[in-house]
Amino acid sequence: MRETNQQNAMKILILIAVLPIFLIAQRSQNIPSLAQKPVHFTVTDHAGNPVENAFIEASRHGPGNASGYTNPNGKFTLQLTKGASLHVYVSKDGFYNTGGELWTGGMFKGPDRNLIARVVPDEFSITLKKVVNPVDLHHQKYRGNAPKSDKPVEFDLEKGDWVTPYGRGITADIMFHFHDIHIDENGFMGSMSLYFQNPTDGIQSFEAARPFSREFGSDLAPPNLAPVDGYQQTLSYSLSHRNGEPYTSYKVDRRNYLLRSRTRVDAAGIIRQACYGWIQGEIEFDPRDPRGPQLAFTYYFNSNPDPDARSLESVRHVPELR
Repeated sequence: MRETNQQNAMKILILIAVLPIFLIAQRSQNIPSLAQKPVHFTVTDHAGNPVENAFIEASRHGPGNASGYTNPNGKFTLQLTKGASLHVYVSKDGFYNTGGELWTGGMFKGPDRNLIARVVPDEFSITLKKVVNPVDLHHQKYRGNAPKSDKPVEFDLEKGDWVTPYGRGITADIMFHFHDIHIDENGFMGSMSLYFQNPTDGIQSFEAARPFSREFGSDLAPPNLAPVDGYQQTLSYSLSHRNGEPYTSYKVDRRNYLLRSRTRVDAAGIIRQACYGWIQGEIEFDPRDPRGPQLAFTYYFNSNPDPDARSLESVRHVPELR
C-alpha cells in the first residue's frame, strides 16, 4: 500500500513537471515568430536636403537594439523586429535631436484566432531641424489661481506673473477672462477667453509633439522662427460636465501655440517692435476651485523687442556635441 502511494505521488510530480511544457508547446503554435525585416530610413533637413552621417538608434523599448549612420544620400537600413513598436532616435551635430515612438506595433487575432503581428512599414522619412540661432528665452511653468473671474486680468510673460496689483507683472502681454462659470451639485461649466491689447498682437496654434516625451518629434517643437502673419487677437475655450456623463474637453493632442505681444507699428503699418514666444501644449483651466479658476501653462518668451528677433530656439534644447 505504501509503495502504491509513492508511485501515485511520483506520477503526480511528473505530471506537474510535464504539463507546463505541454501547454507552452500548444500555445507556441499560435504565437508568430518575431522575425526581422529590413527597414529603410531617409533623413533630410527642413529644406529636403539629405543629412549625411546622422546617427540612428532603433529599438523596442529604448536606444541600443540597432544603430548606424546615414550615407551621403541620407539613407540607412536597419534589421528590425517585424511586430514590435519602433522607437527611433536620430542625432547629428548642428541639428536638434529627434526621436520617440515612430510606429506602434503589437499583435491582433486573425480569423482562426492565431496571433498575427502588425508588420512595421518598409520605410520612414525623418526631418531634422537645424540649430540656427538659439537664444536665452524666458521659460516659465505657471500654475496658480486667477485673481479675478468677473473681468479680464492681465499677465506679464516676462515676469511670469499677474500685472500689479495682483502680482509682480508690469506689461500686459495677455489678458485672461474666466466667465460664464456655474457650479452646483449636478456638475459645472465655465469658459476662458484670451485677449491681446494691441491689434497686431495675437496667438495661433501649431501641431508638434511635446519635446522630450515618448511621442516622436523634435526637441525643437516650434519653427526656428516665429511667423510674421497669422495671429488672431482672441481665443476662447469652454468646459462643462454633468454628473454621470462623459467629460467634454477642448484639449487637442499635439496642439501648441505661437504668440506675439508688445507690437508697435509705424504709420505705414511696418512692425517696428515685437516680442515672440510659444506655449508648449494646452492652456489648461479649471473653474471649480473656490479660490478662483485654476490656470496652468508652460511657455517660452523672447523679450527682445527687435522685430527681427523672432527666434524660438531655446538654448535649453540645444544638444551637446557628440
